Amino acid sequence: MEGDFKEQDREMSEMAYARLQLDRERARAIHRAIADTRALQEELAACVRRAGVNRYAHCRKETMACLEKIRKPWYGAFEAEEAEVAAAPEQGEAEETAAEKTEEGAEAAEEIE
Repeated sequence: MEGDFKEQDREMSEMAYARLQLDRERARAIHRAIADTRALQEELAACVRRAGVNRYAHCRKETMACLEKIRKPWYGAFEAEEAEVAAAPEQGEAEETAAEKTEEGAEAAEEIE
């Protein structure tokens, strides 16, 4: 009985450690995205100072890049992960598709007979 509790404690501590690692990685990604956004803002500010009254025409590229980054959730920190998740089919969908194919094959075989 006591061995079961030790095993459960070990599993829970491993899960907690994994969660902490995930949280740290997420915080690093957000920090990097914020730093990138600040760098873009600094580039935009430098361009505006250089261009003066012509800033709207000369700094459009920097402005659009900065706005695009700011408008994204979490400053675009998780775009790569979201793209991977969107591209990969869910496990349940794959199973349903396989089941549908078997049903279609069975129906086609009945039609041939």
